[in-house]
Amino acid sequence: MKLDKILRDDCGIDIKKDLGPITKLFIDFKENGYNVTNIVTEYNKAVKLRWDIAQSEKQIEAYQKKLTDLSNEIHACQSILNINRKLGYLSKIRVNEIWNRRT
Repeated sequence: MKLDKILRDDCGIDIKKDLGPITKLFIDFKENGYNVTNIVTEYNKAVKLRWDIAQSEKQIEAYQKKLTDLSNEIHACQSILNINRKLGYLSKIRVNEIWNRRT
């Protein structure tokens, strides 16, 4: 992400219009012994980490939904299997065939 975009979108600062205050900020950092390049680099790393975390959270939600769907399918298959076993209609071989077709 570019610094001008970050400042505009996250801070409401337009570098083209507010160049004086931004320049003063960086000069103040430098005069007080701070490394401006390192500050910007660390900030960009933090922004990327926030984005990575958000993407990971979305992936986790998708995996949780998939896990729930698969769990529900397993329960449905087990219910069908239990009903068929109770009714005694299927032999053990036939039950295995049905189970293997579902997975």
